[in-house]
Order: sequence, then structure tokens, then C-alpha cells
Amino acid sequence: MDVGRLVGIAVVGIVIFSAGAPGITADRNVDPSAFVGPEGEHLAGTERLEPYRGDMHAHTAFSDGESHPREAFNDAKQVEWLDFWTLTDHANLLTNPIPVNDTCPSTNPDQASDVCYMSPAPGRTEFAEMKHQAQRFQGEAFVSHAGFEWSSFIEGHVNVYNTQAWTDAFQTGQAPMDGLYTWLEGEKLDDDRYATFNHPGREPLTFDNFSYEPRMDEFFVSLEAFNKDDDYTDTYLKALDKGWHVGAHGVSDGHEDDERVDPDRGHSVSLMTELSEPALDRSFQQHHTVGIRGMDQDARLYVDDTLMGEVVPNPGSTVEVEATVYDAGTNGPTTFEKLELLGPRGWHKTLDLDEHDRGFEHETVEIDVDELGTTDLDERYITLRAYQDYEQDGDSDPTVMTSAVWLGNQGDSGLPEP
Repeated sequence: MDVGRLVGIAVVGIVIFSAGAPGITADRNVDPSAFVGPEGEHLAGTERLEPYRGDMHAHTAFSDGESHPREAFNDAKQVEWLDFWTLTDHANLLTNPIPVNDTCPSTNPDQASDVCYMSPAPGRTEFAEMKHQAQRFQGEAFVSHAGFEWSSFIEGHVNVYNTQAWTDAFQTGQAPMDGLYTWLEGEKLDDDRYATFNHPGREPLTFDNFSYEPRMDEFFVSLEAFNKDDDYTDTYLKALDKGWHVGAHGVSDGHEDDERVDPDRGHSVSLMTELSEPALDRSFQQHHTVGIRGMDQDARLYVDDTLMGEVVPNPGSTVEVEATVYDAGTNGPTTFEKLELLGPRGWHKTLDLDEHDRGFEHETVEIDVDELGTTDLDERYITLRAYQDYEQDGDSDPTVMTSAVWLGNQGDSGLPEP
């Protein structure tokens, strides 16, 4: 696996939460101090990583959702708290074009209404139309992206990004996963392609029970810890224990118009040097992501000054873990009830909270490395999960899951040296 993909941008320090940072809209009625650590900590280094919020999984009428991609991208771009938005229609349904209304005049498909024009422009496939519309709505303050969802009713679903071609489970085979894996290795595909595990565990085989495949480590970069309002954080830990080096993110998986912009569904925080499509791709490829169940939360996890998604190069017998979470509080910040550090084979440690009433927690703790146990690849990792009141069901459910920090120098494991 490429060292640069896993290690990513070298960052030392804790984190600054700036009220004016990109991705945090000014009208949220947030106490500016909620974005600053107890001592005004900030990211060190030459490249500043800023938090941006968005969605990497949604559908339109090109598969099993509503509206033309043009309308979906336009709707998402109007939402102030969405910095990036990605369309990933089911590939197996892209082969079923939506009929054109015979009563509609011949017109420019970029200007025609949904009623008159639901199919791609003449000469374009539906997948090409998705990518075309994504480029149309790209802007300085909004990143629009398009991929496809490989959908097996046996193994599970996978989103694939940055390819000009697409495939589905009828072409690769519904099972095992090797058919898709072989396709992803194809020499004719784009060099910067990558994939994510979607709503893991919903289908019976769960990606061959997450059987680790080293040749796929460079392609599979993240897993949906939150999908819609469903919690898959335990399944994220299972994937890590099996040896996968994937980050955590959240998605709306919206199909209907209102679902695609629903602030109470899963979303992602992506740490980028700038708001652009290449920076978004790098953020996911380097695991600089946080899964959130809503739109207001955010978190940072450092282990020995190493940012989530990266590798601690030479851990000693103990490591210092810094965990920071906050709720931006559109309707008033919600207090975090529980923060827990998680590691291989069920290891966990609940952190003592300061009981801030403004939705902000910053905790530091020392961990004995030998306590952590190891994954199937004889590796160690630490990740952070946070809980707070969640209005949809009234219970205390996870609302934040960070990407893991891996600990290096674990013998002959599949984890590269930083």
C-alpha cells in the first residue's frame, strides 16, 4: 500500500476551531469560543487543514431516486451548510434510461424541465450525464462530484469514485468480491480512483465478511459509519480488526428531494487545504474524515501529535491521545454525554468529561500500548466515538466517529512504515 496515502499530510499539534473557518457558516448562532481549544491550540505545519461538510452518497431518478441530476445538484448547491455533494446512482439501474416525454419540444437538456427531459443528452450515457452535471455546478464555494454505486444484494454496496467507466454486480458477479476487486485493478481506469464500503452489514455476506485483500488497500479508503440515520460504527471496528485501513464518514444516502438535503441524516467532515475536488479526493484517500450523524458535529483525534487517518511512526510503550469534539449548535449546542476511545478486539476506554454545556469537549489521556491488543494483521489502532442526545429517537446514540490512528512498527504487518 502506498505510504503517502495512509500517512497523508504531516500535521503536528491539536486543533483550532475558528468561527470564520470555511465550511462553518456564519449564521449558525455559535459561540466562537466553541471552535477554539482550551489554550487556543491550532494546527501546526505549512498546510492548514480546514473542516468542510458534505455528502458522498445520494441518488436521483437515474436509478431509484427522484429528479434529474441537474435538479439534484442545483438543490444541494443552494444549501448553505453543504460544502460538497456527490451523486452515486446505482450502476445496475443506469442501463435503464428514463423515457423522454414525446410531447416535449426539442431543446437543450441543460435548460429543459424534469417533466420534459429526464434522459441524458443525446449521445451521452446516464453515467456521463451525471458527471457532466457535476462539472456544471462546480464552483469556488461548492464541490460537486459524481461516482456510481456497485450494488450486490449478497455482498453489499460499494461507491466508486473518479472513473470514466462503470460496472455493476451483474457484470462482475454478485459474489464473491473478487469480481469487483479485479475490475478496480483494471489498467484502463483512472489512477486516482477509490472506493468506500456502504451501509456495511445490511446485506448477508458483508463483503466476504470483510476478508482483508491487500491488493485493495490502495482503493478502499473509507466506510460509512453513519448512513441515513443508521449507526454502523461497530461494523467500522470490525473492518479495522480484519485489517482494512479505511477511514470513517457519514452519508445521507438520500433518494427523495428532501432526503438529499436533510440536516438530520449522516454527513461527513472532510479536512482539506482548500475546497476543491482534488482536495476532497485527497482527504478521503488520506482518511482525514469524520463521520457525523447530522450537520453540526465535528471532532479531531490525535495520538502522539499524529492526526486521525495517519500512522504514529515510532510509538513507545505509552501514547498520548487527544480527543476533541464539538457541536456547532444550529438550534443550540447539544452536550456530549459520552466519549470513548476504541481499539482492536473490543478494547475501549471511556473518557472523563468536563460537562461543558456548550457542546465542546477536549480530553487528553495516556494509553498503555500493550493494552490495545492487535488486529488480524498484528496491528494496533485507536479511534474515537462520541454520544449525545439525538432527537429522532430520544436515546443516546453515537453521533460522531473519527477515522482511526494506526500505530506503526507492528512487525510484519500489512501496514507500511511511515
